[in-house]
Amino acid sequence: MTEPRVLVRDDKHGGLARGRSDWEKAAAVLTWVALAFVVLGGFDVALAWWPAFFGNPEWEFGTYTATLNNLPIVLLGFGLVVVVGIARGRVVLLWLAAIAGLVIALALLATMFMYATDIPIAFRSVTDPVARLGLKKAVAKSLVQSAVYIPAFLAGGVVAWRHTRRRPGASKGEGL
Repeated sequence: MTEPRVLVRDDKHGGLARGRSDWEKAAAVLTWVALAFVVLGGFDVALAWWPAFFGNPEWEFGTYTATLNNLPIVLLGFGLVVVVGIARGRVVLLWLAAIAGLVIALALLATMFMYATDIPIAFRSVTDPVARLGLKKAVAKSLVQSAVYIPAFLAGGVVAWRHTRRRPGASKGEGL
């Protein structure tokens, strides 16, 4: 596939012309927007984990739930970083994204097991039928989110890593 092109106004001929420089400018802005999403979403996730109270089932349960609820912004930023890294051929950015995606996926997997050990404790502590229904919904939501986020970060990390191994100018299946 060829390099991405953006249509821009060609004042000399009064029509549209293709310009790489406009794509580069847009991609630079998109890079900063992506990094802002990662930092802002990551800050929310970090706040959920600080201060840590490992061994406290209520804290572990709530922290994992809060983490999952704050990950959409992180995932959006992460995905944009991978896309911009691929489109601009930024190997360092792709390496960082690959490492981040794999670390986040592994961290979520590990904390999911911590969360799973807290689920029976949570159900034993809630006897009110209305609260129990809310707890069931919260657990179901967290399990679905885990089933989406872990593979998404893992796949993004793998895609980023694979694109670090490509030669510049290689267009084998890049699709942008």
